[in-house]
Amino acid sequence: EFLSRHPIASQNVARELCVELTRARERLRILGLTSSATARVAHLLLEWCRGGQQTKSGIQITCALTHREIAECIGASRETVTRDLADFRTRDLVRMHGSTLVVTNCSVLAAYAGIDSMPDPHQPAA
Repeated sequence: EFLSRHPIASQNVARELCVELTRARERLRILGLTSSATARVAHLLLEWCRGGQQTKSGIQITCALTHREIAECIGASRETVTRDLADFRTRDLVRMHGSTLVVTNCSVLAAYAGIDSMPDPHQPAA
Protein backbone atom coordinates (compact mmCIF):
# COMPACT_ATOMS: atom_id res chain seq x y z
CA GLU A 1 0.00 0.00 0.00
CA PHE A 2 2.81 2.40 0.92
CA LEU A 3 4.64 1.71 -2.34
CA SER A 4 1.50 2.26 -4.42
CA ARG A 5 1.06 5.69 -2.83
CA HIS A 6 4.73 6.64 -3.20
CA PRO A 7 6.00 5.88 -6.71
CA ILE A 8 9.50 7.22 -6.03
CA ALA A 9 9.87 4.85 -3.09
CA SER A 10 8.63 2.05 -5.33
CA GLN A 11 11.26 2.90 -7.95
CA ASN A 12 13.99 2.97 -5.31
CA VAL A 13 12.93 -0.44 -3.96
CA ALA A 14 12.92 -1.87 -7.50
CA ARG A 15 16.39 -0.42 -8.13
CA GLU A 16 17.79 -1.91 -4.91
CA LEU A 17 16.22 -5.29 -5.67
CA CYS A 18 17.87 -5.25 -9.10
CA VAL A 19 21.25 -4.49 -7.53
CA GLU A 20 20.83 -7.32 -5.02
CA LEU A 21 19.73 -9.72 -7.76
CA THR A 22 22.79 -8.82 -9.84
CA ARG A 23 25.07 -9.42 -6.85
CA ALA A 24 23.41 -12.75 -6.06
CA ARG A 25 23.69 -13.85 -9.70
CA GLU A 26 27.39 -12.94 -9.70
CA ARG A 27 27.98 -14.91 -6.49
CA LEU A 28 26.25 -17.94 -7.97
CA ARG A 29 28.31 -17.63 -11.14
CA ILE A 30 31.51 -17.50 -9.09
CA LEU A 31 30.51 -20.54 -7.04
CA GLY A 32 29.53 -22.50 -10.12
CA LEU A 33 32.45 -21.62 -12.36
CA THR A 34 35.35 -21.30 -9.91
CA SER A 35 36.77 -24.68 -9.03
CA SER A 36 39.35 -23.53 -6.49
CA ALA A 37 38.31 -22.55 -2.98
CA THR A 38 41.31 -20.20 -2.87
CA ALA A 39 39.98 -18.42 -5.96
CA ARG A 40 36.57 -18.09 -4.30
CA VAL A 41 38.12 -16.60 -1.13
CA ALA A 42 40.09 -14.12 -3.26
CA HIS A 43 37.00 -13.25 -5.29
CA LEU A 44 34.94 -12.65 -2.15
CA LEU A 45 37.60 -10.33 -0.73
CA LEU A 46 37.67 -8.39 -4.01
CA GLU A 47 33.88 -8.13 -3.94
CA TRP A 48 34.05 -6.71 -0.42
CA CYS A 49 36.66 -4.20 -1.60
CA ARG A 50 33.95 -2.56 -3.71
CA GLY A 51 32.44 -1.23 -0.49
CA GLY A 52 35.75 -0.63 1.25
CA GLN A 53 37.62 2.54 2.03
CA GLN A 54 40.81 3.39 0.17
CA THR A 55 43.70 4.12 2.55
CA LYS A 56 47.40 4.59 1.92
CA SER A 57 47.91 0.96 3.05
CA GLY A 58 45.25 -0.48 0.74
CA ILE A 59 41.51 -0.98 0.75
CA GLN A 60 40.12 -1.29 4.26
CA ILE A 61 37.05 -3.46 4.79
CA THR A 62 35.20 -4.61 7.87
CA CYS A 63 34.34 -8.29 8.09
CA ALA A 64 31.96 -9.30 10.85
CA LEU A 65 31.81 -12.89 9.56
CA THR A 66 33.65 -15.81 11.13
CA HIS A 67 35.81 -18.08 9.00
CA ARG A 68 33.01 -20.66 9.18
CA GLU A 69 30.46 -18.13 7.89
CA ILE A 70 32.80 -17.09 5.07
CA ALA A 71 33.23 -20.77 4.20
CA GLU A 72 29.47 -21.21 4.02
CA CYS A 73 29.22 -18.21 1.68
CA ILE A 74 31.67 -19.70 -0.80
CA GLY A 75 31.05 -23.42 -0.41
CA ALA A 76 34.33 -24.30 1.30
CA SER A 77 35.45 -25.60 4.67
CA ARG A 78 36.37 -23.37 7.59
CA GLU A 79 39.86 -24.87 7.55
CA THR A 80 40.34 -23.90 3.90
CA VAL A 81 39.28 -20.30 4.53
CA THR A 82 41.61 -20.07 7.53
CA ARG A 83 44.51 -21.54 5.53
CA ASP A 84 43.88 -19.25 2.52
CA LEU A 85 43.63 -16.11 4.65
CA ALA A 86 46.83 -17.08 6.47
CA ASP A 87 48.54 -17.60 3.09
CA PHE A 88 47.29 -14.21 1.87
CA ARG A 89 48.66 -12.62 5.07
CA THR A 90 52.02 -14.34 4.61
CA ARG A 91 52.19 -13.02 1.05
CA ASP A 92 51.23 -9.54 2.36
CA LEU A 93 48.08 -9.43 0.23
CA VAL A 94 45.91 -8.75 3.26
CA ARG A 95 46.45 -7.48 6.77
CA MET A 96 44.03 -8.38 9.50
CA HIS A 97 43.36 -6.56 12.75
CA GLY A 98 40.31 -8.05 14.45
CA SER A 99 37.36 -7.58 12.12
CA THR A 100 39.26 -5.06 9.97
CA LEU A 101 40.98 -6.32 6.84
CA VAL A 102 43.22 -4.26 4.60
CA VAL A 103 43.65 -5.63 1.09
CA THR A 104 47.10 -4.42 0.12
CA ASN A 105 47.40 -5.83 -3.39
CA CYS A 106 44.20 -6.20 -5.40
CA SER A 107 46.04 -7.10 -8.60
CA VAL A 108 47.69 -10.19 -7.13
CA LEU A 109 44.46 -11.12 -5.37
CA ALA A 110 42.70 -10.81 -8.75
CA ALA A 111 45.23 -13.24 -10.20
CA TYR A 112 44.35 -15.72 -7.43
CA ALA A 113 40.68 -15.20 -8.29
CA GLY A 114 41.36 -15.86 -11.97
CA ILE A 115 40.34 -12.36 -13.03
CA ASP A 116 42.26 -11.04 -16.05
CA SER A 117 41.85 -7.35 -15.25
CA MET A 118 41.05 -5.81 -11.92
CA PRO A 119 37.84 -3.74 -12.04
CA ASP A 120 37.49 -0.51 -10.10
CA PRO A 121 36.90 -1.78 -6.55
CA HIS A 122 34.38 0.96 -5.82
CA GLN A 123 32.06 0.14 -8.72
CA PRO A 124 29.21 -2.31 -8.22
CA ALA A 125 29.59 -5.75 -9.77
CA ALA A 126 28.26 -5.98 -13.32
